[in-house]
Amino acid sequence: MKTGLRAALAAGAMVLLPQVAAAQDAHVAAAVKVEPDGLAIFQVEEGTDKVIAFGSDRPFAVASVMEVLGEAESIETSTDCGPGPIDQIAWKNGLVLNFVDGAFVGWHAIGDGISSNSGLTVGMKRADLLKLVPGLKIQNTKFGKEFTIGEVSGRLNDKDRVHDLEAGVQCVYG
Repeated sequence: MKTGLRAALAAGAMVLLPQVAAAQDAHVAAAVKVEPDGLAIFQVEEGTDKVIAFGSDRPFAVASVMEVLGEAESIETSTDCGPGPIDQIAWKNGLVLNFVDGAFVGWHAIGDGISSNSGLTVGMKRADLLKLVPGLKIQNTKFGKEFTIGEVSGRLNDKDRVHDLEAGVQCVYG
């Protein structure tokens, strides 16, 4: 079921909007990085990461990502998931954050260029993936060519490029 982003975030809007406005005023260059245990916002000027760990509260996680990527593109609630309803907030670049009971529990990245601090990147070639993680096992499953690196899972597309990455709680159909 899709709902309006503002309505879905209404409870946190008073917290989110001032933080986003402050970040836009500061013109801070940053990048969102996906990590096995959450996200890292790399602050270019400071050379540091702001950690958004799984378990973080929704207003903090969403505000932190909005500081870098702007307003989310969509929000959906998936009700047919094992852990219960999962709220999924998506941005234009292909990053999706998953929330259960107001806590950040997982992410899914399907947009080319989304990457981790270790260099794992959506869109990278299979050969580059194997250079990054020598000996990586890629298995054919009903979902495609899948691999797992620690707590991060991913799939290759038919052109042998990383199609998507995910970590944490997911709602998978199939």
